[in-house]
Amino acid sequence: ACQDEMVGRAVSVIAAFHLVQEAPHMRIAAEIGQQAILSRLCRDSLLLEPERLFSLSKWATVLILLVGTTITGSDNFVYLLELLSCLARSSASVHSLSDTTRAFIMEQTRM
Repeated sequence: ACQDEMVGRAVSVIAAFHLVQEAPHMRIAAEIGQQAILSRLCRDSLLLEPERLFSLSKWATVLILLVGTTITGSDNFVYLLELLSCLARSSASVHSLSDTTRAFIMEQTRM
C-alpha cells in the first residue's frame, strides 16, 4: 500500500468504512473513495487492451475492496468478483510476477 497509490487508496477506503462505526461522518468519504477506485478500474477495463489491463496493483486493489465489501455488504460485490476473475485469468500471460508473488496472490484470490 505504501508503494502503490491505488492499493493505498483501497486500504484507506476500507479503513474508513471500518471507522464508520465510531465516526459515522466517514461513510461519505469512504463511499466517494470507493466509487473513484471503481470508476478508474471500470474505465481501464473499457479502454485498455486485455493484455494491458492486468497489473498486480489492480489485482491487489480488487482483493482489498472485495474483503471490505464482504464486511460492509456493498452492492459492488458481483462486479468486483467478475473483475477479480478476469484479472486472475489474464495473469497467466504475465511473466513479470515472481513465482512467490503469483502463488500468494492466487491463494488470496481462491480464498
